[in-house]
Amino acid sequence: MRRFIFGFFLVLMLIPALAAAQDFPPQVQKALDDLNARLGLDLTLKDFNWRYSKDIYPDSSLGCPQPGIAYVQGNTPGYQVELEVKGLTWDYRVSNDLSRVTLCSPLATPTPTALPTFPPPVYQPLPVSAGSTVTPSLCPNAPAPHLINGLQAQVQEGVPNIVGTHRGKAADT
Repeated sequence: MRRFIFGFFLVLMLIPALAAAQDFPPQVQKALDDLNARLGLDLTLKDFNWRYSKDIYPDSSLGCPQPGIAYVQGNTPGYQVELEVKGLTWDYRVSNDLSRVTLCSPLATPTPTALPTFPPPVYQPLPVSAGSTVTPSLCPNAPAPHLINGLQAQVQEGVPNIVGTHRGKAADT
């Protein structure tokens, strides 16, 4: 019984020392320091999930080449650090000597992609003589258009129209 009590107290005294010895990897801390600077936060590694791994990359870009930078070719050891913060996984690469920290994704300032542009359809009304009630024949039985080229218009919900969508599908024209 004495041995058991002595062993129990010995383990209790070692727990704080073991907990203090569990320092975070410096590669992960370097990535977190960069992320905090980018986001203007003061997170610690206890605030979210993270993981890291040591890999050998084919060049000094560490698998995350940046535009306009030349890289030394050849096997290069480095670390991939992933920080899961606020619903996003931030993928970092950290050099073996901790001198380089590169954010791979998500991009700090995403580059917008231009949307394709299409020329707007041009409506050419038919010549109408004074007092005539002739409507253009774009759609049979359609009311006369009230739109003016170059101005904005709004489609009223619940009113049948040939503009917009109907139950998630393009309306028939």
